[in-house]
Order: sequence, then structure tokens, then C-alpha cells
Amino acid sequence: MADTLQLWDAVADTALPVDFFDWGTVAPRSSADRAFRVRNASTLYTAEDIEISVADLDTPADPSVAAQHLCSLDGTHFTATVTLTALAPMSVSSRITIRRVTAETAEAGSFTFAVSATPATWQ
Repeated sequence: MADTLQLWDAVADTALPVDFFDWGTVAPRSSADRAFRVRNASTLYTAEDIEISVADLDTPADPSVAAQHLCSLDGTHFTATVTLTALAPMSVSSRITIRRVTAETAEAGSFTFAVSATPATWQ
């Protein structure tokens, strides 16, 4: 496999299903958490300074869908992005939590977003 990072199940040793972050219909002023891990699929290289982030994929909502998601490495402190220091070849990170916090003023509708894990370098 190429030098890629995969979003990985927090418990099972499998890749996340494509609909893992599909929250369905949610109420304004509600929140929920989903935990996952990141797997380095490279057999040769270490991924370094891996940024975990959320990005809107379609016409932005108001407020944006990405702005209504926060990330955490410890399940307590949440920020817009988090960074994993390094992942050795074929290794899996510790748990990462994505928290959805739907704003009271969130627009109704179906908006798509993506969670990504992007390394600064491969060593």
C-alpha cells in the first residue's frame, strides 16, 4: 500500500466505514462524540506531525459544519485541530475524539464534511 494514513476503528482492527461520521438528523444545541484512531498504512515510512482536522465539502452552512466539530487527543480538551507527533510504519494511534456541537442557529439541511489526517512529512 502507498504511504497513506487511514481512519481506523477505535476498538476493532478495521478501517472506519464511509458513513462513520454521518450524524443523521441532529437537534440544534446538541452534541455527541465519536472516537477513532489513525493507522499508518506505510510499510516503510514514519508519518510525522499529523494534523487531524474537519473540512466542509459542499456549500458552507452558517455556522460552517467544520466549525461545529472539535478534536481531542485526551477526550477532555477539544480544539479545531489536533496533531499526532509521529506514527511508525503500520502502527495505529491512540484514540482521537471528534465532538459535534450543533449550534442553536445551525441551518437545517444535509451538509457534507470530511475528517482528515495529514502528515507534514514522511521520514
